[in-house]
Amino acid sequence: MDLPANFSEHTLTAIDNSSLVCIVTTPCLASMKAAGDCLATLKKIGYPRRQVLLVANQVAEPADGAHFATFFGQPPDAVVAYSQLFETAADSGSPLMVKFPGSEAATEVATLAQTLIEAAGKPAPAVA
Repeated sequence: MDLPANFSEHTLTAIDNSSLVCIVTTPCLASMKAAGDCLATLKKIGYPRRQVLLVANQVAEPADGAHFATFFGQPPDAVVAYSQLFETAADSGSPLMVKFPGSEAATEVATLAQTLIEAAGKPAPAVA
């Protein structure tokens, strides 16, 4: 589920009942600081680090990946590169996976989905 960027009672309840937390951040310094604060808060409340995935989103250049590793002290668990196709699909009202199924962006989203499934310890759904 997509939660707000706060630790309200509702957010904490959702986190307590989750088997996995996925923190999505961009290479923007403000976004990375917020993600770092989130990681620190999860640590303070005793949420297991092994159940947290850090996702780098809208990564435009290879240097951004290195920047994440330096900032967070580890590389991201998954990377989704910037692509104009995300905006084009959204503007057309179609999911990226439907509008551009063979694109590199769609492949990265599928890889992210598989990473989340594996991290949550769930069996992957069959693909028809």
